[in-house]
Amino acid sequence: MLQVKLEPSQPAALHKICIFIVNHYVESWFTAPIAVSTPRQNLKLLQDLLAPECCVEMELRLAALDKLSRHLWYLGVL
Repeated sequence: MLQVKLEPSQPAALHKICIFIVNHYVESWFTAPIAVSTPRQNLKLLQDLLAPECCVEMELRLAALDKLSRHLWYLGVL
């Protein structure tokens, strides 16, 4: 079994990433292979990340928006 030793700040960061994945990314990930639903899912994820009530911290939101913006070329957005 592989065990990784974490720095003191890493568990909190890992928790934030897990919350983001569960609340926002899982649905997009599982529907991505369905080509007709991908544009809708990408826009929904974008809207979720831009919503003021988004539960993800700003640093993580900005990183996710940066990555997502690179995959929206076909929509003419961003």
